[in-house]
Amino acid sequence: MRLLTCLSVSLLTMPVIVQADPVPYTATYKVNLDNKLNGSATGTLTRQGNRYHYELRATALMANSLEQTDFMINKGDLVSLNYRNQRQVFFRSRATSIDFDWKQNSVHVVRNGKDNNYAVPPGTLDPLNMEMQIREDLMTTGKIDRDYPLADPKEFHPVRFEINGTEVLNTPMGPIETLKVRRVHGSPDRSTQFWLARSMEYLPVKVVQIDDGAVYKLDLTGYKPAGPVRTAPPVVSATSPAASLPATKPPSKP
Repeated sequence: MRLLTCLSVSLLTMPVIVQADPVPYTATYKVNLDNKLNGSATGTLTRQGNRYHYELRATALMANSLEQTDFMINKGDLVSLNYRNQRQVFFRSRATSIDFDWKQNSVHVVRNGKDNNYAVPPGTLDPLNMEMQIREDLMTTGKIDRDYPLADPKEFHPVRFEINGTEVLNTPMGPIETLKVRRVHGSPDRSTQFWLARSMEYLPVKVVQIDDGAVYKLDLTGYKPAGPVRTAPPVVSATSPAASLPATKPPSKP
């Protein structure tokens, strides 16, 4: 009887593991580059059968970009299918595609008209759906304590992220409590910081990327899920106690 009681208490105190699928949505953002160039962006997640399509479309003065990824999800792990990236600045256009062949464990890359093939391990992600895998890990386990295998247009390499606190951001939708996640770069001239909303399945509310002095900012302006969003488990992987959610109370509205 005592053993059963202890077991029951242990089960009740374990983190809740969420196995439901991501909810499709549309999110809108304002974009800023170096406090000079302003624009807008729309992120859309759709689903057809067991296949997901995620895209991020951004427009600004004389510039636009479209990133797209197709993938499936198997027990919380993304299975990458293909990736497309098209950019146009003034009258110059660039296009990149990555197609995954899981029978051969390889990718076929076309970058500005040049082909490249290289081997990748199972679970390899593309430059866009890596964000989705981080969000799924937080939704299903409450942690991101592993390397993320990335296939980019040049080569395969692992990428690491770390949780570095929480912050309440004031947005057009009111105050939103966020988990701060930083990408670990090998160069001091590069940094990428994400603010992810636990109440929105860890949707990015804010992104700040610095690359060789250029500062790129993304701020959420709207969010429309296609159904009830999932409840996230407590964060169990953090660099400090302050990184656990919920950690701070949202400020009262004026």
